[in-house]
Formats: sequence, structure tokens, C-alpha cells
Amino acid sequence: MNLSPIANHTKDSSTENPAPTPLSGKASYRIDKLLAASCCGSRKDIKKLCRDGRVRLGNQTISNAATKVSAEEVRELLLDGQPLEIQLTLLIMMNKRPSVLTARVDRREATAADDLPEELLERGLVPVGRLDKDTSGLLLWTNDGVLNHRLCSPRHLISKVYRLSYSGLPLGKEEVQKYAAGLALDDGPALPAALLLPLSAEEKLDRDKPGCYFEEFIGSSIAPGSLKDAESEKLRTVLLESCRQVAAERRSLAEDEALLVICEGRFHQVKRMLAALGREVTSLKRIREGSLSLDPRLDSGEWRALDEKEKASLYPVSYTHLRAHETLRY
Repeated sequence: MNLSPIANHTKDSSTENPAPTPLSGKASYRIDKLLAASCCGSRKDIKKLCRDGRVRLGNQTISNAATKVSAEEVRELLLDGQPLEIQLTLLIMMNKRPSVLTARVDRREATAADDLPEELLERGLVPVGRLDKDTSGLLLWTNDGVLNHRLCSPRHLISKVYRLSYSGLPLGKEEVQKYAAGLALDDGPALPAALLLPLSAEEKLDRDKPGCYFEEFIGSSIAPGSLKDAESEKLRTVLLESCRQVAAERRSLAEDEALLVICEGRFHQVKRMLAALGREVTSLKRIREGSLSLDPRLDSGEWRALDEKEKASLYPVSYTHLRAHETLRY
């Protein structure tokens, strides 16, 4: 069973914690947490399922919901005699609310983790990168540390697309060129980025017009000397592909809005890049990361599990950690 496509779950407040009963020396997963995270009910519900004799491990009835099993033993879990689809590695897409911190716990302020059920957090979910407190939109969560590092590391050139509104003079062709060349920031030059502006009235009438100065500059202006030739070409390809992916989004931009595609994740980077051009960001939302677009069905604070196609897109063929995203189906 998969996590529901769109859900607002409440955390189980039950304090009952029976002593775990390991079934092998390799035991590492509690049955109640596994089944709860796979949408078989709350942990309280699963305790009742076990007491009623409905959960089995092979031919053995499991009466204690805190029983621990190894990854190999997960294959033998049955509910009402039917095999279960258990997810050992989790990948969650969230539409982060503004005004909450990107963190699991904070002593003083609300966090994005407050919108996730306890049974998922207990499986080791952590956010992939950070969104500022006042920034909303796509935030991934996973318990795959290797994947988390890959998505966050600028070495892998994973694109991130933001929709922003700003105050100040209108952005134009000159600013697009500066972004494409790599803006100078106080902590060093930024990698080239793609700034996409609203379509003009003429461009809106002609769908064949690119309406974007970015491609004109990216070939010749891409951070001379800062990247090796192969890296430079990869960055150019990633930025141009991201521009194509958000073409429809660009058609809806208001005059004081823009889309920004970057392949880094520095502290307050988007805001500092706009500030370097004498503008101020007034709202910011991440709408895409790598191959994933924010699901428009997700309201603020809602989340869902990635489907198999989405998960596979995050793991390149050459990635040695492929087994991490596989769902165990038995």
C-alpha cells in the first residue's frame, strides 16, 4: 500500500509502547512504524490489528506491534493473509507553508515537520536542503542520506526553479544577461542562472516566439574560467531544459514577477541575487527541483509520497544507490 497521494495526517498521540520483540539478530524495523508509514492505519490501529491476530510474519502471528524485523523479514509480512507493499526508503513531496522553518524541531517556532505524521518522522525523514522561513513551495523529504547529498550538492547541478515577485524597477534584458554571466555575490560569484521575465503582449499572441533572452546569452557568457568545459556545457543544458519545462508557468507571470532557475542553494541566495541588482524579493515560491514539479493539487502544508516514476527520475542509471528507492513488493 502506498502513502495516500494527497493527505493531511494527524500525529498519533498514543503513549503506549510495548517492549519490542526482535525476531532475528538483524532486526531494525518496528512493525507498527512500517505499517503506519505504508498507510495501514495509525500506530494505534496497527496495535489493534496485531492484537486481533491479523498481522503475520510468514506462518507466525504477530501479536506485539513493537516487534522488530530485518529488511529480509519484511518480505514475509502479511495483513489478513495478503502480502504488503512496504517502503523502507521514503521520498515525500511537500508544499511548504510560509512562516514555518525548514527543520524537524525548533524550540521556539513552528516547523515544516509539524505537517508530517510522527510515524514518518520516526523513520528518519529529513528535509532535502532548506527553504527560508517566508519561502513556500516544493520541499522534498527523504531518509536516503546519499540521495539527499546528491540533490543538495552544487557539484551535481540539480536545477531549482523559483517564482518570485519583487519591488523596484522592472527587470529587463540587461538583468537577464547579468544572471546568465554569473552574478557577483559577497560570498563569491554565483553560477550562471536563468532569469525568465513575463511575456510581452506580442509574445503572448505568438506561441512560436521564445520570448526569452536567456538562450541568447548563455552560450557565450557562462562563467568564463569558473567551470570546466564539460561542466559548463552540462550547466547550460540543465538551465535550458529547465526553461523549457516551465514555459507554461511563464505565460502567467504578472509584470512584477519572474522565474529564476539556479543550480545552487546558498543561504538566502535568490534574495541576495535580486538585491545585487537593486530589487527586493516580496514573495518567493519554489515550483520545481530537478525533474520534479510541485503537484498543483497540494494545498499549503500538504504532502504526498512520490510515485514510482518520480522516484526513479531522481536516481540516474549510473547511481550506485539505486536499491534505496525501490519499494519492496511481495
